Amino acid sequence: MLSKMAFAEDPSTPGNCVPDKNKNVECDMNGNQCSLCGPPVPGRGYDGKAVYSSTVTPGTVVHAPDYIVRDDCGNHSGFYEPPWTQFVPVDKFNQKSQAAFPGWTNAWCERNSQKVCADALVNRDYLYQAKTLVIGRDFAYDFYYCKYNGWLSVESRTIVTQGFDALHNHSIDFCAERNKEYPLDSITSASMLAAYMPGMAIGRPSPEQARYIGAWTCAMGGADGENTGSGCDMAYCHYTYGEIDPAVGSSKAFCVYDDCEGWDPKTGMPVSEYATLARHADSAAAVYL
Repeated sequence: MLSKMAFAEDPSTPGNCVPDKNKNVECDMNGNQCSLCGPPVPGRGYDGKAVYSSTVTPGTVVHAPDYIVRDDCGNHSGFYEPPWTQFVPVDKFNQKSQAAFPGWTNAWCERNSQKVCADALVNRDYLYQAKTLVIGRDFAYDFYYCKYNGWLSVESRTIVTQGFDALHNHSIDFCAERNKEYPLDSITSASMLAAYMPGMAIGRPSPEQARYIGAWTCAMGGADGENTGSGCDMAYCHYTYGEIDPAVGSSKAFCVYDDCEGWDPKTGMPVSEYATLARHADSAAAVYL
């Protein structure tokens, strides 16, 4: 999806986007193309109504199963701006403001790219992003991306379960450390794609590629206009993937969703170093990379 966004020869006209599942074309409420911008999947805790952020005023209370959707994004969309904008550091879009709710923006929102992270942040629920996605049972790339960033560890999983503030604070620390390895103010959409596409071609990233993309999530921005955007993917990894202990001799390196014993559609995976395959997955699951 990211590669389609970067190299599309015939992007749609702003305001005239037409959804097309076969071509992975998604559209926002303003008729603009976006990526990873859909609503929560039914049964995961957000089965209420969407509340647009432009209608949220002081005193507005929105609780699950209702949820907030930002309707002010896409101002610097990679789908419509000139190709050279792919070489602009993404952290330039992370800003605080005195404008209406929520009073800040980031690259997730401004670029309309993985926009569900911007929505997760205004809902103060990092798991919101994961609850909008349906990942293939044999999608190995993200498993290794999660693993190489340390986001399947007991420590990371525990922090995810402790709620929004705990994971926000952890993201600050994580991104400060990753900034020492890959300066966050140098990361662009083009440099991210250069790390992303080779791994996608073979089905899994190298540890270095995965860590660079982890740094990219930081640079894309958090809830404060700063480079702290890793929390959405940390929560996505916990929610979606379980690692199978290599010592058990299984042909499977991982399981997803209810192929893992104990997965819950509202909270995700159990906090454990390794997952156990659910009984129904024993014969149905694919042999993974």
